[in-house]
Amino acid sequence: MCVNKFKSEKIVCGITSASFSHSGRLLFAGMDDFNCYGWDVSRDGMTAPPLWTLHGHENRVSCLDVCPSGECLCTGSWDKVLKLWA
Repeated sequence: MCVNKFKSEKIVCGITSASFSHSGRLLFAGMDDFNCYGWDVSRDGMTAPPLWTLHGHENRVSCLDVCPSGECLCTGSWDKVLKLWA
């Protein structure tokens, strides 16, 4: 059973990767539009826009993960760059 959906009318591309924060409250998604988006999963994902958009890659975001301490997010892209976001 699906308990929530997260989308935005501004996002018109495919999802390449997704990961939860260690607390489980935040959901991160890497996209084909070269960005990473973050949602608060306690909100209605169909009506609440992403809390933030991380811009900076020059190609699709192909992977992402939260560091063990939970203090930063790492995104990897087809632009051959890993970025740490804090």
